[in-house]
Amino acid sequence: MTQKVNSNVYDLKQVRERFLKYISETVDYWHARREQSEIERMNGLVFSILSLLDGCAVDMPGFLVVPNPHPDDKEWHEDHGEDWFPESAEFNGTDISGELHEHWYDVRKDKCLTSYHLPPKKHLLRKE
Repeated sequence: MTQKVNSNVYDLKQVRERFLKYISETVDYWHARREQSEIERMNGLVFSILSLLDGCAVDMPGFLVVPNPHPDDKEWHEDHGEDWFPESAEFNGTDISGELHEHWYDVRKDKCLTSYHLPPKKHLLRKE
């Protein structure tokens, strides 16, 4: 029988730090990809961040992405004859993450590489 290691749930501060560190290291990774054009690197960065939100990144869970409009938005937009974003409760708890990185190419196919790969694990979340 293996001995259980003392482990705990990440608190809000730790989750935020890990999330931002992942993005920071992903910026560094794509910045170093000099064999690609600037626009290709920028699209790669966006793809990587969307993959993080979708739950496809190394050592990180997915994150919910739901509309969170100001309480007065609906009324203001109705008064101006404009469409508005639903509140989270109206959205039935459904978030838009899960396939964002897959749809990125469809939105930017004229300016993207045919495929992107996530940064290798060794570049992300290094222990200090």
